[in-house]
Amino acid sequence: MKKAVINIFIYGYCMMNLLELFTLTKLNLARITIERDSGELLDYEFPITPRNFLNYSKQDIKIGDKRGKINALTNAKRAIDCQADKIFYSLGIVDSNFQKNKLSESINKYISVVDPSIIKRDLQYKFKLLEAMGFAPADIIARSRELRNKMEHFYLEPSLSDVRDAISLADLFINATESKLKSVWDYRISDVKNGGIKNGSCIDAGFDDEKKIINVYGFCNGLTYNFIVDQTTPEFYCLFKIAVSFFDNQDLSDAFKNLIEVIGHPIPLKNVKVIF
Repeated sequence: MKKAVINIFIYGYCMMNLLELFTLTKLNLARITIERDSGELLDYEFPITPRNFLNYSKQDIKIGDKRGKINALTNAKRAIDCQADKIFYSLGIVDSNFQKNKLSESINKYISVVDPSIIKRDLQYKFKLLEAMGFAPADIIARSRELRNKMEHFYLEPSLSDVRDAISLADLFINATESKLKSVWDYRISDVKNGGIKNGSCIDAGFDDEKKIINVYGFCNGLTYNFIVDQTTPEFYCLFKIAVSFFDNQDLSDAFKNLIEVIGHPIPLKNVKVIF
């Protein structure tokens, strides 16, 4: 997909942003096509994995007594936390990153565009971002947290039914998010008018698993423009969401519209259409 870069660059990258690139390529945003190319499998693992915790939880509940239920609920919570951290480490975001103002500002801007109501929810910051990026509904996390709080803050013995629910929620969360980590696609954005883009324009994007950045390539009038997008910009989360949304046309369309809104493109969103 990538072509030789023949434009003038500073340190290997051109001084350009996504809005300028969309303006330069003059893609018809009313007839956009997004085609996936090669894919990445993000497989970052901690010494103790989310499924380890989930299996411990399933073993604990079989004991059936108070201690077994408490341990099962705790390990179900750990399974969700571990899986969430696995996602962020895979994206190049660790807990300390969330304290950096520049990163927080970019995430807040991204979430406010996708769904402003998420900001107000009683959830950890990272789970708000996971919902905005389409990894898993926050309701899963909220329900699991509610069950855990009954025990940790009110010291109530969890019921067998509640513990089973917590295990099911952890299992669902891991399965839903893991499927996306296994299908992170490079892709090309073009339009129907340009078709095969032999003489037209297009934009390519791909996540670099080693450097934890997104490489963007723009092709227009025989020239190639190349720059990187990292976690300190809201565009990073838009581009990554597109990369994991190819199994659902509506999700893919919404992710692209999020990108157009985040970069401040003047076209009304009602006029933006992704063709499948």
